[in-house]
Amino acid sequence: MGMTRYIRLDLSQGEYMEDIDDFRFRCHELLVELDAANTKMMMMVVSKRVSGPDWDEEVKKHHEAYKAWNSFLHPVTVPPDDQH
Repeated sequence: MGMTRYIRLDLSQGEYMEDIDDFRFRCHELLVELDAANTKMMMMVVSKRVSGPDWDEEVKKHHEAYKAWNSFLHPVTVPPDDQH
């Protein structure tokens, strides 16, 4: 049993679309952001800059990147209406 992602195109018409290329593109965008945030924080740890306003800003950026990724992977889905 696989996970189905429904993307609502037009709320008024109740149309849905599943597009793997759009999904992959958005995954890539979000993972690039998360990777950049991870890399920046790792560089700061290595350079012993783990406190202060710069650190706090990077922690916030990392948190937001992770939150965006997690929200994308676990969206609130609405299945298409049954047409019986």
